[in-house]
Amino acid sequence: MPIAGTFMLDGLVQGAGIDRAQLDAWVEQCSRHAVGFSIESEGDRFSLLADDATRKITDAGDDLKEVITSALESLAMSGNSSTVVLFSTLRSREYKPGREIQTLYVVEPGGGVSAQTREINADVQAPPTPLRGRPIFNALAALGALAVVVGISSFFINWSEVLLRAKVMAAPNQGVEFDASRLEPFITFKLTAIKQLDGVLEFELSRGTQWADVRPVSMDDTVPMNSPDMTWRKFLATAALKRGIVHCCLYNDKGELTGDMPLSVEALAAVEKITLKIALPGSRSVLKRVVITP
Repeated sequence: MPIAGTFMLDGLVQGAGIDRAQLDAWVEQCSRHAVGFSIESEGDRFSLLADDATRKITDAGDDLKEVITSALESLAMSGNSSTVVLFSTLRSREYKPGREIQTLYVVEPGGGVSAQTREINADVQAPPTPLRGRPIFNALAALGALAVVVGISSFFINWSEVLLRAKVMAAPNQGVEFDASRLEPFITFKLTAIKQLDGVLEFELSRGTQWADVRPVSMDDTVPMNSPDMTWRKFLATAALKRGIVHCCLYNDKGELTGDMPLSVEALAAVEKITLKIALPGSRSVLKRVVITP
């Protein structure tokens, strides 16, 4: 059960156009407000994964939403503003007596940040009352110190998160099914990393054996509707590659759709193999199936 007066983050910020030194400085500045991120980068692209540890709201400042919004706006203004591209799935959860305040942070074109907030009823535990009094004997003093340590540790434990993580870790290979057959043999997809605890999936994409039949050459190409070998599979794959976008559909262990996320495959027009990372939505359920569709 969450504790009143605490908050947590999940999701990540992805982008390009900001050098590593600027990212390091931004992460250091965020950490001073109890907002933590870890950096993963490859070439010009980067991912900033939110630290999902539970923290006290007072450590972040008076207005958590303002702190995070200002931080994302400053990141968007880093480097050359004409080349900086940001995509955010960052979400904060702030706990108050009887309430949970959820805020989704979206980076808009131009660098502005939209914070979409909703408030729901929630079972929130009151923070523990600190122990007071003067110890009389050394043994009592030691026991009192131990009680304080245990109380502080319990204050930061999110039991629902602990149970979810235990459930994820208990599954052999995390039990995730992967299906990219709808785009074969035009594109070959491999699910190379499943980091449910960190909220990240990683894919390796390469040109398939029939890539030449559907490769994106020009948007002015004639649509080959009357071709005798133009199956629906080939037509949809061709259309997706012309757009440069395919979709990643995520299903939980109950068979429910928890996310439909676009994946840009435009880079395959220039290179034979690329790596993509996506952020899992902030669902409190276990990922069971991943399906790639045109």
